[in-house]
Amino acid sequence: MSWISGSLPQELMESQSHSMIVYAQLRSRDLPQSGRLYVLGNGYKIEFDEFQYGVAQGQILVVYSGNNRNECIGSGEICEMNELNNIIKF
Repeated sequence: MSWISGSLPQELMESQSHSMIVYAQLRSRDLPQSGRLYVLGNGYKIEFDEFQYGVAQGQILVVYSGNNRNECIGSGEICEMNELNNIIKF
């Protein structure tokens, strides 16, 4: 995961649940979709509010602020997803 600011967003560092609401985009032509970003011991995961179609390992996931879906805060390569394509690890 690469953060635009160079480090974890302040909101994520201060969260007791180690999570924050974000928007994330899987394809350049799709709109960012809402979900919750979690910090894991070996990476991150996003639990999307809705099913995501056509998710594949190796895709780049772009993460936007939960307050402003036009503010990119980072991106990372997808390494794993669940069978419902609503939980993605990167």
